[in-house]
Amino acid sequence: MLSAKSNGGVSYSPPKAQESALSLPDVHTYENGVQYVTARSLYRSLTSNANNFKRWSTDNIKNNKSAMQGIDYQRIMRRAENNRLIEDFDVALDFAKHLCMLTQTENAHKVRMYFIEAEKRYHTLLTERNQQVAIQLTALMGLLNEQNERIIGLERRIDKLHRDRVKYLKAKVADRKRVEIERRQQSQVKDLFDLYERYVRIEQIDGPLSIFSDLVDALKMHYGIDMYAYRGVKKANEHWFDLAGRYGFAGSLVGVLKMHMRKSRYL
Repeated sequence: MLSAKSNGGVSYSPPKAQESALSLPDVHTYENGVQYVTARSLYRSLTSNANNFKRWSTDNIKNNKSAMQGIDYQRIMRRAENNRLIEDFDVALDFAKHLCMLTQTENAHKVRMYFIEAEKRYHTLLTERNQQVAIQLTALMGLLNEQNERIIGLERRIDKLHRDRVKYLKAKVADRKRVEIERRQQSQVKDLFDLYERYVRIEQIDGPLSIFSDLVDALKMHYGIDMYAYRGVKKANEHWFDLAGRYGFAGSLVGVLKMHMRKSRYL
């Protein structure tokens, strides 16, 4: 189908006329691939009488019942050398060959053969261009696949780095918590030792008591912790208070010890 005029598409150099007297029309191509010639250039190639174009175009194009405007031809207005607007037509190449057959002159036969050769050349160039485009697309697809593989590899590396960073941060937080717990436990054990020594000194003055046994009983009664159940994990020469700090109930021992001291009015 004919459309707005454009010089896009495949271009080529048309074959030259063997006879210098024969003026061959230029073949143009629309963006949709339709080849066409102008009616005036076709008319000049078919006849030497340039004054009858209006009657010729009316009889063979406008009033041609087998020709369809928009498909076989497109009416246009062109500006002549004297800057005056004149009527012309863009004629599809197939319809132009039909007009050559209607004319039935030697020139018309030569022009028709020229159109056939031009069409062959166009399709040859179009096929070659399509092959080149296909080769370029194949190469581009190869590059695209290569880039996609690189992107996938980079994404995997980024994902691994992210996982490693999360692990590192979790480990760092865990280390901080562990250090904080150890410091708190050490502080609780120190408080326990200090408080216990103070209580022992006072009790030894007022009379001997089994202070440690009382603490163990109170720990079990108030917190449900049986200190003697940890005998199997107690290290050699390890103090019971250090073991309590290791297993996190030194603070509970401080609590029961303070209760004893309050009862005895030593705190």
